[in-house]
Amino acid sequence: LYLRADKGVVLVSDAASDWVDRTTPSRTFSQGTAGQRPTVSPAIFRGKPGIKFDGVDDFLGAADGAFLNGSSGSVITLFRPTSTAALMELFSSRPSADWVDRVEFGDGGTMLRISVVVDGVTDTVDSPDPTIAADSTYVAAYRSDGTAYYIYIGGQNQALTLVAGANSGDWFGDAVPRDDTIIGANRGQTPGQYYAGYIGLLLVYEPDPGMGARMRALERMIRQRGLRALR
Repeated sequence: LYLRADKGVVLVSDAASDWVDRTTPSRTFSQGTAGQRPTVSPAIFRGKPGIKFDGVDDFLGAADGAFLNGSSGSVITLFRPTSTAALMELFSSRPSADWVDRVEFGDGGTMLRISVVVDGVTDTVDSPDPTIAADSTYVAAYRSDGTAYYIYIGGQNQALTLVAGANSGDWFGDAVPRDDTIIGANRGQTPGQYYAGYIGLLLVYEPDPGMGARMRALERMIRQRGLRALR
């Protein structure tokens, strides 16, 4: 999955109705309700655009919600939160009918979080340091090698705190069935945990590409956005 805010964004009345994946086969993340569409800020990332989610009800969803099914991988994103008041989901995948097996990558207030539920058992890890601040820009990577989780901020491997369960490394393929993959929210039985802020890039690799490939992707993202020394 490869989404970038300067390519593949379909605007309707200045709001993003579709965000088209640049990989093959391509997926489209869409929002059919006009009032729940994020907007585009043309120069939020050093002169480059970002998709702005309002933290109230904006999100984009994929019609093929279960296309991610690996046992390892990496989620890499360029983002800028406008609030750190509560847990917000940048990217999540779950059944649309209930809250059981799910995969979530979020901004847990002032920290980054991975939370995966398999057969009703929750595994959650946080990256509590450095503190995530509102109106600051970050390049972050959420990773599983199939046996453990890792979180990187600005290319630096972060110490993790175990919040629930174990640092299992469970990934999309372990949490089934899923039919609802979403950017900017956590939508199960009840919408919630809406992300407030900007997203400039979102990449997902399956299986886990390893340290070298992931770091090259981070460096490419930074160069594309003219960003240096993000922490």
